[in-house]
Amino acid sequence: MLKKVSAVALFAVALNAQAGVYKCQDENGKLSFSDKPCPSDESLVEHRMSEQEKARIRAEERRKAVEAERRAKAEQYKAEQAELERKKQALQQEALIQEAEAIQRELSKWSHTADTAKVANSGWDGYVYQVEMYLEKVLKDPDSFEAIEWGPVWTKSGQEYRVRCQYRVKNSFGGYVIADQVFFMNSQGKVFKSVEYAGKHIALH
Repeated sequence: MLKKVSAVALFAVALNAQAGVYKCQDENGKLSFSDKPCPSDESLVEHRMSEQEKARIRAEERRKAVEAERRAKAEQYKAEQAELERKKQALQQEALIQEAEAIQRELSKWSHTADTAKVANSGWDGYVYQVEMYLEKVLKDPDSFEAIEWGPVWTKSGQEYRVRCQYRVKNSFGGYVIADQVFFMNSQGKVFKSVEYAGKHIALH
């Protein structure tokens, strides 16, 4: 009996080193060892994997981990590219809006050049052509000019005109400042004086 058990044990050890061992038991309680899964009419008592099987499982787990990391990096790269594209489109849209606004301002100015002697608020945004032309000449950075509010043009028999304008513009240091001025124009629409708005009514009497 001892020799038989030893032989079975040696057989199991040999199988375990090569292909793993399936320990099976039939309905009578008899145990058997094999390198193949238990038959359908026997129950599995124990399965000892061989070193080769263990190495194969570890390799498969590493492969899955590497693949998962690769997919995660691919998804991250895809998300980053999508965000960059979104920002690019937003910048392009902003540039188009600014270009359209600049074109509209130019068109609005050109629409008044046929009658530059007429001093009046534009029906587009209330600006006064003569004052904007004046500011383009006297401001250090006329391209930075941005009107905040235009007041109505006041006149007395067309001999003199006054208009208030509040605007933003860059100073000598590159920072924006807000100016609030009243511009005086003669009968030809030429600006001959500008003063800081003092909060008083500027109508002519």
